[in-house]
Parts: sequence; structure tokens; C-alpha cells
Amino acid sequence: MDFDKVINMRYSVRKFSDKKVEKEKIDKLLMAVNLAPSARNSQATRVIVVQDTIDKMNELTKCVFGGNVLFIICAKKDNLVTRKYGEIDASIALTHLVLAASNEGLGTCIVGMFDREKTTEYFKMEEDLVPLLFVTCGYPSDDSKPIDLHYNRKDISEIAFKESLENKYER
Repeated sequence: MDFDKVINMRYSVRKFSDKKVEKEKIDKLLMAVNLAPSARNSQATRVIVVQDTIDKMNELTKCVFGGNVLFIICAKKDNLVTRKYGEIDASIALTHLVLAASNEGLGTCIVGMFDREKTTEYFKMEEDLVPLLFVTCGYPSDDSKPIDLHYNRKDISEIAFKESLENKYER
């Protein structure tokens, strides 16, 4: 799919169909994560793919929204020490994942509202691993649509500046 189309059609899906995501598509999403750049090529992002126990994830978050795959994006603690590269790297990997999902006709919703302590316990995470974000994923339901706020975008001149914050970027 054309990249402009991918980024323009992607939105946070909050209502999914029952159609199961094929393993081949999950593999493609994980390959996109694997190709994401990272500081010093550390590749310290870890992803837990949850399918078989997705119903139990409602104990960790209220934001599964009926998706049938949940990706838990984690970072190694040793990569969080200097300038929080682990969080940055994981965010880049997550962006690759959600855009690859959109390219495959899948919907996603990035979720930061979850119980980190319970997540760490539930998945028996080693002490050096931190869960950062969830991404719920699946095929959007036929009546799924972006929330109204999705369309509220600031003008480029409000977010981009030339040479300093005193000079708004002009298109």
C-alpha cells in the first residue's frame, strides 16, 4: 500500500470484528518491529504476543476493545539508563508495528492505561524488563470509526519551527 495512504487511514480502533488475525500477518508485524532502528543497534525492545489468553488481559487493562491479538511492548532496563533510549527505541518499534498493521488491513489501538505491576507478575518478567505499552490489534468491525478528536489536527505552523522556536515554519 502507498505510505501516504497507510498513515492517513490509520486511527485508534476501539471496536474489532471476531475475525482472527492470521499468523502470517502477525509475523509481518513482528518483522517490522525487528527492522526498527535502535540506539547503537541495541535491539533491546521485547514484544510479548498474546492471543490464547487475551480474555485474561481484561484483568490488566480495560482497553482490549475486542481485539484478538495484544502486543505488549517492553524495554530492557539497561537501555533505559542513559537518556531513556529504551523507551525511545520501543516507541520507534511500536510505530513500525502499528503502521505495518495498517498496511495489512488491521486496526490497532495503543494503550498506556494498564497495570504495570500485575503485567510484570502475570508474564513473569525478569527484573531487567519493563512493560511500556500495549497494542491491541485485529480486524476493525464494519461499524468501527475514528473518534471525533482524531480529526482535530493542529496546523503545521503550530508544531514546526524554522531554526528556533521563535520562527514558525511556513508551508
